[in-house]
Amino acid sequence: MAKKIKSNWTTHIISLLVSLIFVPVALLGQVGGNIIGGYFAWFNDWIIWWDIPNFIKVGTVAIIAGYVAGYFSAFVIFKIYKKIIVNTATILPAALIIFAVLGDLSFAIQNSLDLNTLGHFIRNGLTIFVYYKMLKDYKN
Repeated sequence: MAKKIKSNWTTHIISLLVSLIFVPVALLGQVGGNIIGGYFAWFNDWIIWWDIPNFIKVGTVAIIAGYVAGYFSAFVIFKIYKKIIVNTATILPAALIIFAVLGDLSFAIQNSLDLNTLGHFIRNGLTIFVYYKMLKDYKN
């Protein structure tokens, strides 16, 4: 059982302000994850003599990008402020991801769902999931 930590308003406010760093750090993490995932897909195409289906390539790149972005942003935010309150530090990143998913959803409604839009859904969902999970793990 996790130990109960007494929290005050200043800890909540600092946690909320520190979570503003999520935006640039997650963006860097997604770009880095897209590069790593792109190299992974390229390497598999180069090694394997048959073609990997495109939905697997896009899905793999999205999963790698989402995981790297969530892990990297949680790591940086926890290193900045160790007494972070996880639920408070997830409010702004979750709102950002919800707006990004709504933008992708409106794009998909207007232009039909393609693999890249599906990759955005996977990447954004995985980013916030890994961010929350890693912050909870770092906190405990």
